[in-house]
Amino acid sequence: MRKKRSFFHAILFVAVLSSLNFLPTSSGRGEPKSGIVRFMVMADGPYRKEHFPIIRRELAEMSSKVDFVVHAGDILKHECSTERLSRSARLFRFSQSPLFVLLGDNEYNGCVCPDDSLRNWRSTFSKFRENWKGQDNVFYQQGRPENAFFVREKILFVFLSIQGAHEFSRVESDRRMEANLLWLRHGIESHQDTVDAVVVFGHGGLLRSTNKRYSDQFAKLFGSVRKPVFYFHGSIEGIRADRHLLLHEKNYLGVSNLTRVGIEQAGEVPSLLVTISTRDSVKIDLNRRRLQYPTQNNRVRRTGNDTSLLSISLVHQYKYWVWVVKSRVSVFLKCNVPWLYRTLTGKQTCSALICDGVLPTV
Repeated sequence: MRKKRSFFHAILFVAVLSSLNFLPTSSGRGEPKSGIVRFMVMADGPYRKEHFPIIRRELAEMSSKVDFVVHAGDILKHECSTERLSRSARLFRFSQSPLFVLLGDNEYNGCVCPDDSLRNWRSTFSKFRENWKGQDNVFYQQGRPENAFFVREKILFVFLSIQGAHEFSRVESDRRMEANLLWLRHGIESHQDTVDAVVVFGHGGLLRSTNKRYSDQFAKLFGSVRKPVFYFHGSIEGIRADRHLLLHEKNYLGVSNLTRVGIEQAGEVPSLLVTISTRDSVKIDLNRRRLQYPTQNNRVRRTGNDTSLLSISLVHQYKYWVWVVKSRVSVFLKCNVPWLYRTLTGKQTCSALICDGVLPTV
């Protein structure tokens, strides 16, 4: 009888402790907190219809095994349509974990009507992760909901609107990049003493085109963290022949604690699985899975620094420059000869403020 009473008291004691939260608590995904974060990241796609089933299969197979998924921007390819945005949104909802979508230049300043395109993107993807439960501690920058940050397992995750090569307005670029720096500084200053690492997501590299003039400011800010910082971005030139050799560069921008990882084209290359541990020291593991993807080996060339890039054919270059010229001509007609534009196209002129060289701040 005494043994039964002791056993009963032990069970009661454990139940009381559990109700008081003295036992290990769940991280929100049915697993105990472990100092480990796993996420999947993709970028630049789906550009073609055959990419949709590939990405859908990836989301079905892998999204339940990570804490969240990130698309680093550029969903569209030379067409800024709400229909394509909506179709991609339906695809991304197959993810079983919260999915964050970054703003790419193909959805914004690479479009003929960038302010209209920005509004369309925001109506579709602003706070897109709210389609899932379990990621409630996300903060958004006022007036720029595409910028956000949250903390998970002592890691600060920051999302910024860092675009690729296009620039319609120097004033717009300055405003946007100043807002990016302000938001990144706010996140770092708010959490620097409580996190062990910082992970930043953007669409374009910080040394590309117009972003380069802000690189010194980013370098100074990253260097002030004094903890490991990782910058993930898309908009990679070409496709690597070796799918397991990523664009992985330490001492990025000349900052010793900064590492950048370039993400290749979704649908062409398997998405990247990232594991970051903060248990004893910060460790990162980058995993490219061996899925059956179309080979590009017969279309690549080797460069001096042992990176393999897809050779851009003359036909692709021709198509690209035709698109650039047509876009600029379209903008000129809309801003200067709107009646001729309406006559030639049968469309109304867009409401873009690029005619004055300035885009809206929000």
